[in-house]
Amino acid sequence: MSVVGAPYAGRAFVVRVLGYSGVRNSELCDLRIGHVRLHDPGGARFNIPDAKTEMGVRVVEMSPDLAEAFVAHLDRLRRAGNPTGLDDYVVQNTRGGRVRRQRIAEIIREAATQASAKREQQGLPQLPRTTPHSLRRTYISIALLANNFEVKWVMSQVGHADSKMTLDVYAQLEQRIKREHGVRFDAIIRAAEEQMHGDDMSGEDVAETDASRSTSERDEDE
Repeated sequence: MSVVGAPYAGRAFVVRVLGYSGVRNSELCDLRIGHVRLHDPGGARFNIPDAKTEMGVRVVEMSPDLAEAFVAHLDRLRRAGNPTGLDDYVVQNTRGGRVRRQRIAEIIREAATQASAKREQQGLPQLPRTTPHSLRRTYISIALLANNFEVKWVMSQVGHADSKMTLDVYAQLEQRIKREHGVRFDAIIRAAEEQMHGDDMSGEDVAETDASRSTSERDEDE
C-alpha cells in the first residue's frame, strides 16, 4: 500500500485501523491525535466523541498490534513533516487536513484489489466485496468470538447506535456454531481418542480393548 516517491498518506494504516477496531469510516476521518492514548495505564485506547453515551465519549480499546501501528504511523507523519499537534487529524489528506470518507472507501477498494491479485497468483479465491462497512462487520464477528460473545462489550466498542448490526452478527454466528456443533464434537472426540490410544490405533482396536475390560470397570467409568 506504499507508493514510491509519493508523500506518506498512511494507506496501510487506514486498512488496519478499520479492520482492528470496528470504527466507522466517518469516525476515522474525524479522529484527532489528541484523542489517542497510547501509554495509558489502563491500556492503549482512543476516544470517539459520541453523544449517545453517558459521558459523551466512546472509548475504543486497542489490541497490541493496533497500538504498534498507531506508534509507527504517528512517527512517520512526524518524519514526513506532517502536522502532529493534538488537534491535528490522525489520518490526513495531502494538505494535512481532514481526509474525505470517499477517499477512505477508495483506499479500501484499492487494498482489496491488490490483495485479490496476490491471492489469485497463489491459486486462492478473490476477496469478497470489501468496504469500510464490511470490515466493521468482520471486526464485530471476530470480537464476539474472541470475547466469548460478550455482546455488551462489543456494542460499547463499536457504538450503541449500531447495536442491531451487532445482534444480527451475533445471531448469524450462533446459528453457524449450532450447525457446526456435530462436526466440532466429533473432532474433539477424535482428538481425545488419539491422546489416550495414540494416532495409529484403529477403531477395531478400540472396540477390542473396550471388550477386554471387565464389566465393573466399564460401569465405574459410566
